[in-house]
Amino acid sequence: MTSRWLWLKTGRAYDIEQPDVKTITLDNVAILELRQERRLCKAKPVLQFAMKTLMWTPSGRQWTKVKRMSFENWHLMMKTVSPLNGTGPSSKATDVSKHLDDALYPNVKYGFNGRHLRVITKEWLSYVRSSREDGTTLWSGLLLDLIETVSQTLNFTYDLLEPEDGVWGTGTAMNPDVGLYGQVINKKVDIGLGATSVIYRRSLLMDFSFPVVLTPIVMVYKKPPDVGWWVLFNPLSTHLMAAVGVSLVVVTCFICILEMTGAKLVPGTKSMLDSPGSLKRAVKMCGTVFQVTGGAALLKPTEVLFQSRPARILLLTWWMLTLVVAAAYSGTLTAFLSVAKQQKVFSGPRDLVSEPHDYKWGTVGSSGLAVLFENTNDTTLRQVWEGIQRFSVTDPDVISSDVSVLTAKVKKGNFVLFQSERFAIENFGEDCEVVTVDANIKIGMTAIVFPKGSALTKPVSNIILRLESSGLLSQWTDRWFPQARCPVAPLGPTVISVQHVLGLSLLLPLGVGLALLVLIVEKLYEKYNARTAGTVVALR
Repeated sequence: MTSRWLWLKTGRAYDIEQPDVKTITLDNVAILELRQERRLCKAKPVLQFAMKTLMWTPSGRQWTKVKRMSFENWHLMMKTVSPLNGTGPSSKATDVSKHLDDALYPNVKYGFNGRHLRVITKEWLSYVRSSREDGTTLWSGLLLDLIETVSQTLNFTYDLLEPEDGVWGTGTAMNPDVGLYGQVINKKVDIGLGATSVIYRRSLLMDFSFPVVLTPIVMVYKKPPDVGWWVLFNPLSTHLMAAVGVSLVVVTCFICILEMTGAKLVPGTKSMLDSPGSLKRAVKMCGTVFQVTGGAALLKPTEVLFQSRPARILLLTWWMLTLVVAAAYSGTLTAFLSVAKQQKVFSGPRDLVSEPHDYKWGTVGSSGLAVLFENTNDTTLRQVWEGIQRFSVTDPDVISSDVSVLTAKVKKGNFVLFQSERFAIENFGEDCEVVTVDANIKIGMTAIVFPKGSALTKPVSNIILRLESSGLLSQWTDRWFPQARCPVAPLGPTVISVQHVLGLSLLLPLGVGLALLVLIVEKLYEKYNARTAGTVVALR
């Protein structure tokens, strides 16, 4: 109730048609009627000011007479309260002005005079909660505490309604008639009470109050398990393991070539290729070389001495390299098994859209974030939205409006959910397997919405601002929103379990299988040699 409207009308007495109250949507309206009236004691018609104001009564809005004054008295009053010496209004002028203001607009004293407003809401987290008891819907939550305080302060009553179609809507020009926001935009209700994100495209169709809650937007996902058959390989990156494996093969082959061709450079020796049965001996020798180079990688000493000096030098350099890698691996594995840490696969949306991984991502359908992603000019956020659209073709749940579906996808793994930090705390606060990362998105203000041009916007915002300054709003927020978070694990040694050595245990059946394969090959080779030898004897 912040605006005041004065309607000036002129005409003869009883010739003024007053406006129909049903057609007036303004807040505080008064009519100043200038009339000409004849009196018996006056020869000329007398100019009269008749003042009426539009009052809220139990029967509805009605015109009420406030004051009646002649033009001479009006002129005398205005002359009396004129500014002194041109420096400003006198104290008497201020008193008279206030008196006229109070007389013309008495509703200002009484807020909304007990007006009955329509408030639309929808359940969301601890902002708005609902429950059923004896067939009646009971509402509670942070925003319910707030609207109750606002209604008492501004002197109005209200009914809580739910959206006719049961959805939020987007609150933008794309579908302005849908959901809770559609009813606000079309002025079917007076107040929209929900966890509404303040974004520019919505502000074109609705008014926002001063923000009730500020909460950052985060990326929520389940971290990959740090215990599995691959745990012993965690200290090494994939690129390093590939480089060591390729180097092992290259060094082994190079030493074999040096031994087969370069041994004759040593006095008293000759090349293996110069002796009979050289191929069989070469294969046997290369197997021995592989054992030596592989043992060097595992810091296993060997008594085999190569005859070729270049082979010895190459083995020395290979041994020095593997010594450093093995020492770094040993220290990193010790730290990995001793200190628990929270793995973060992504540091922000840029990593999500640029690095290779198996994760999908999404957000709540028709939410403020979805509207922001769809209409943003930011390159990274545009790629996030393109990814959501791509995933939704085969998996529509990535942009589901059902919160339970999205939380289930996060707990299942390989899914990143963009939502507010309060959403993450309330749904995953005690789940130590779920990680939250700041998404660096400049949206996180939750406010109350009103139809465009509503007189409620400013007074409600002023009340929210006073509650915030007094600290009462913060107390309500702490009371309704849980503060549960994953407990910090104490530092100390990790108990080695079967999962930690599972990867090493898998090498045992692999070795058994490889040994059986070699045994089968050797037996087949022996049978082949025996058959070949028998054939040669028979021919002789």
